[in-house]
Amino acid sequence: MNKSTLAVIFHKSRRTIQREIQRGLVIHQRSEIPFEVQEYNAVYAQNLAISNYRAKGPDLKIGHDRILEKAIIHYVKDLKYSPYAIIATFNKQGWPSSTRICEKTLYNYPNPPQSFTW
Repeated sequence: MNKSTLAVIFHKSRRTIQREIQRGLVIHQRSEIPFEVQEYNAVYAQNLAISNYRAKGPDLKIGHDRILEKAIIHYVKDLKYSPYAIIATFNKQGWPSSTRICEKTLYNYPNPPQSFTW
């Protein structure tokens, strides 16, 4: 089926269909003989779209602040504090660095060190 027909069926522009097909193209090797076929793979396209979506937005505040990161790791790993308790402690005793974050930022931190276990 051509891209124009798909665009009409899905009520999208032809260019949108073209970009989606380009995103999902993968090369499949059909046998031991060097015979490769380029096909659309919806799962691959969806995983790539999700990955690209998650990479959007500004950098995280905690991302480059190693002092704050080490303090958080200490409270989580050694003292078994929750994110709420960590933020409350920092607010009461003082922050280890100039970076300030909220509890939600700490909970939603996408790539926490392996020692983070909420």
